[in-house]
Amino acid sequence: MQDNLSTGVIDLGVARREELTENYLAQLGAQLEYVLKQMFSGTGGSMKVKGTRSEIEAFKRALGSERNYLDAYMRSGLDNPGTIRSRHKLTKSVMDFERATGLKWPFG
Repeated sequence: MQDNLSTGVIDLGVARREELTENYLAQLGAQLEYVLKQMFSGTGGSMKVKGTRSEIEAFKRALGSERNYLDAYMRSGLDNPGTIRSRHKLTKSVMDFERATGLKWPFG
């Protein structure tokens, strides 16, 4: 399980399989930070994500919402109505992710 994260694999099924550890959550946060940096820099990169279809879809929505919120915040500031809407969408996406995976979203 820990080897997955160091090789660029995010396994969203660890909570479902009752294999979740504090160390895994810390590594997951670091991996997601890396993915977001890659998204903002435009350098791309690859990441393998394992899980059920619903876990993966919830992950994609939460990651995209995180990126949209950070982009709106950097572009317009916290008080902008668009940023506030992005924050609300992020909150919903994070709730959906946490419900689908049993994992706590490390940002938000």
